[in-house]
Amino acid sequence: MLRLLLAILIFSAFLNTNYYAIDEAGAKAIAEKAAGCNKDTPCETKANPDKNQWIVSVSFIYGYQKNGSPIFKPGGWIGFTISQDGKIVNKYEGE
Repeated sequence: MLRLLLAILIFSAFLNTNYYAIDEAGAKAIAEKAAGCNKDTPCETKANPDKNQWIVSVSFIYGYQKNGSPIFKPGGWIGFTISQDGKIVNKYEGE
């Protein structure tokens, strides 16, 4: 009986942990592909986990300053909510 209770406790501990089926790099890759990022359309991407999903922001780079830092334009971004099975749940376009 004690072993059964211990097994149930261990199993429930694993259920309550934040497990991500796709990692940050995977979420960024999905968002960048959906946004159309490539060599000719460079992007800067940021991702944060939130409630077992990834919130990903893809900002388009419109050039580079002399010091090498990217140039962004207002509204030049797309946001995505990506589920753990790699599907885009929501898409938000910059204004």
